[in-house]
Amino acid sequence: MKESTFESIGGTYKMTNDYLIPDLTIAETPSLGKWGLLRKHYLMDNHKALYSSWMLTGELDKHLAQIDQQAQERFDQIVVQLSVQRGISEKLKAEDQLRWVREMNATRATAEEMVLEEFIYTLEGKKEKPREIKPQFNSFDDLPAVLNANQLGTALNISRANAYRLMRSADFPTLQIGHRMLVRRERLLEWIKEQEKT
Repeated sequence: MKESTFESIGGTYKMTNDYLIPDLTIAETPSLGKWGLLRKHYLMDNHKALYSSWMLTGELDKHLAQIDQQAQERFDQIVVQLSVQRGISEKLKAEDQLRWVREMNATRATAEEMVLEEFIYTLEGKKEKPREIKPQFNSFDDLPAVLNANQLGTALNISRANAYRLMRSADFPTLQIGHRMLVRRERLLEWIKEQEKT
């Protein structure tokens, strides 16, 4: 009997009730963590053709699992490095637990932003945010009610790194929600007026 196309690529059959049934197995889908899921949604929303192509060829799960592992390793590495640089130690935790929590939250937020840019919102070496246009503010009235570090940097014409430094300073009215650092517009305007007096 002539070999079928399925057999020519290594497939086999089994006899069931006088019928030849292809031996098909479904590959186990790897369990994805935070980074793998973020990457998946980014590709789905911004690169549908590539997402579909990888899914059909079986490359998607492998890619997502690899990104998930690499991003988590990089995140852990950055947190350790920044903790050493900023003097966040077990001694600080014992002496001032609130400050330790604040510093660790800021460190993890910074590490998360770096990992998102390096592993998640990137394609073929080109870093990009998904469907996000950098806002331009003509006046403080145009600012959103709550600003993140990117928006704060744009509003004050400073880099995002300097915006994070500013938000970590003791006299700045930072609003901490989980790992995110934000600032309310009215508090920012009050802070600016105070700075003008000095």
